[in-house]
Amino acid sequence: MNPDPTLSAGTVQALLDDLRAHEIEQEQDTSDHLPPYHCGLIYARLGEHDTAVRSYQQAVARNPAFAPAYYNMALAYSAQGSVEEAERAYGQAIRFNESDAEAWANLGALHETQGRLEDALHCYRKAVELEPQEWEARKRIGRVFLRRKEFDRAKEVFEKAVALNEEDYEAWNLLGLVAYHQENYEEARTFYQKSLQLFDQYAQAWNNLGNTFVKLGHSAAAVEAYRQALERDPQDANIWFNLGEFFFSIDNPEALKCLARVVELNRTDMEAWELMRQWHSRHPHYPSWKSTLRVLLVARPEDVSLLRELSHVHEQLGEHEEALKLLGEVIARDPDDETSRLQMTGLCLKQGRVMEAYRQLSEVDSDQPEVLDTWNYLGQRLLHRNQPEEAEACFMKVIAHREWQADAWHLLGELAFFREQWELSFERFKRAIDLNRNDRTVWLPLSERLFAAEVYAEAAEGLDYLPDLLRFTPETWERFWPFYEKAGRGDQFLTKLEQLLESLQVANRYWLTLGNLYGRAGNPERMAKCLARLEQPVEEIANASEAVEEVIDALEEEQELPRTLVEHRDDIRAARPDYWLEQADARYAAREYDDALACYERALSLNGSDFRARFRVGSIHFRQGHPALAEQAFLAITEAKPGEALGWYNLGCAQEAQAKLAEALESFDKVVALEREMADAWNWVGVLRFRLDRLPEARTAYLRCLLIDKESAKALHNLGTLYQRLGDPEKSAYYFGEAEKAGGVKETDGVVSVRLFYDRDPREG
Repeated sequence: MNPDPTLSAGTVQALLDDLRAHEIEQEQDTSDHLPPYHCGLIYARLGEHDTAVRSYQQAVARNPAFAPAYYNMALAYSAQGSVEEAERAYGQAIRFNESDAEAWANLGALHETQGRLEDALHCYRKAVELEPQEWEARKRIGRVFLRRKEFDRAKEVFEKAVALNEEDYEAWNLLGLVAYHQENYEEARTFYQKSLQLFDQYAQAWNNLGNTFVKLGHSAAAVEAYRQALERDPQDANIWFNLGEFFFSIDNPEALKCLARVVELNRTDMEAWELMRQWHSRHPHYPSWKSTLRVLLVARPEDVSLLRELSHVHEQLGEHEEALKLLGEVIARDPDDETSRLQMTGLCLKQGRVMEAYRQLSEVDSDQPEVLDTWNYLGQRLLHRNQPEEAEACFMKVIAHREWQADAWHLLGELAFFREQWELSFERFKRAIDLNRNDRTVWLPLSERLFAAEVYAEAAEGLDYLPDLLRFTPETWERFWPFYEKAGRGDQFLTKLEQLLESLQVANRYWLTLGNLYGRAGNPERMAKCLARLEQPVEEIANASEAVEEVIDALEEEQELPRTLVEHRDDIRAARPDYWLEQADARYAAREYDDALACYERALSLNGSDFRARFRVGSIHFRQGHPALAEQAFLAITEAKPGEALGWYNLGCAQEAQAKLAEALESFDKVVALEREMADAWNWVGVLRFRLDRLPEARTAYLRCLLIDKESAKALHNLGTLYQRLGDPEKSAYYFGEAEKAGGVKETDGVVSVRLFYDRDPREG
């Protein structure tokens, strides 16, 4: 039973007593239609509309022409939401009593709720025709015109209503609505205020007045009008919505409170939920935003924009798996949704799922700047993960739209270089010349490989991109002159050198070297011109050069020597490897690595078996961020002296830095085979086995490291990481704790080690 809440308990009890009396009466006289009719009226007041309908049906069964029973039956059906049954009941009531104006009016209202406005107008007009004082029906006619936007006709109806009854505050309010829709806001305000003068408690008029003040730009007055409306009807969700919408328009935080009240009163008000969503998108509060989106998705399950937005919210909350799941659903519905694929690409990159990011981005055709930036970044990540083919595809995507992007061309050049595609590498490096001009780590090794491959023109052109090359030592000229000679540019190279020397004050050995090069080029005239710059005969210098060791020893013992040799002592020393090693060591100690590298290379050109120079060359390359060049240097050491453990150790470090895990592990295996008690090498063996998912073998290597150095924080920490991977939290926690006691480590990618380079001559101990 759901009685009218305005009924008191006493009234309800009295109705129940009357009901029992009528029920007894209808049982005693089965032909009388009034007892069941009265039972139906009481059931309706008590909110039991189903039972009321049955009582009315019993009444008309006893008296089929009893119109009031049909009329009230229609009301009960309407209360249940049974529109078709209500319509049939009104029809029966009117058939038996065509002059029932109220029945016509109610039937019109029923048609209006169904959107059948012409039928509703017919019924309302019939009601007014039968009862001229039926003001509600007249106003309903005006409302229908208002609903159909026939404002002039609606205005005519409402003006007639207030002309007949100036106290009709509802008609004044309706006149205000007409004026409002016709954008006559001042006139609308006048009508609403007239309505409120007649009835100050009319919440709808206050609400409509607030809407009008918003249009007139009177913000404070609008807020006050809405608040007056809410004081009179705090349960009206529409008033709360209008106030919330106004606050939303001026970005006032009160908007959220009002909209929350709307959905509290009416959970199905999707317009309010949508405004709340928009508010959270302006002023993110991610948990509330997430809840709002979930409600909207119930009403709009096909709206992929909501799914995408919800994924963004999950991402901001750190709920990456949920975000990816939603994006997957969006893409499944719309495979061409590039926005979602880009969002998924970013999420995968955050989680380190680089290949999945590559797969998603590969489905995007856009060439927008942010997309190309993503390709560029993804390529670098793939390069770091040792996925060269996919990385190259990324950079090719970039340069297809940005031919000017030097860093992409440079990385493409490196990829081609490591595949030993020298000419392709050369062409790509050329496109990055603004980035790598005068970069010896690029052009020297590439030119040397091009020269070895007999691609002479490009080999010489590569040296051209090193404008400082001519400022190097004469030994550098001798080294690279064949590059220009083979390219057919030997004379140009020598002429350029001669022009440089003409403008400088240089030692005789520069002119001597240039003269020798002219001699090798078959140009005796130019050779003679260069040698004429010398103060002593060429033969003396040449003879001295053949016995340079004896000459230097004599000078050091302060023996009497020819004046020519004394004056050119520096030139003579420059032909001795130890001189260049001393120069290199001094520059290495001062961290002048470029100059040190040039000096070590000069020493090696005079004595290619010097191990210290080779160690230092590799170390410099690694320090300068070129592990591939370092690897080449250490490979030369291991080839020359396979039993040198430190060479294998440094080689392993250089290989690991390039993510060549299998090769690095092989190198460190050779280290521990040569030096069984080298703890750092055993730790490296464990690290590499761990990265290759060879966990039992990694554990063995870590334990071997601890046998040698029981306080190795690195090995202890790495054992903790290994047991964490194996799902043994107890042992993991124990080893992490022991690592902290031993001094701790700085964790990077889950396993730790150090790239400890040995750059001394191993023969020194």
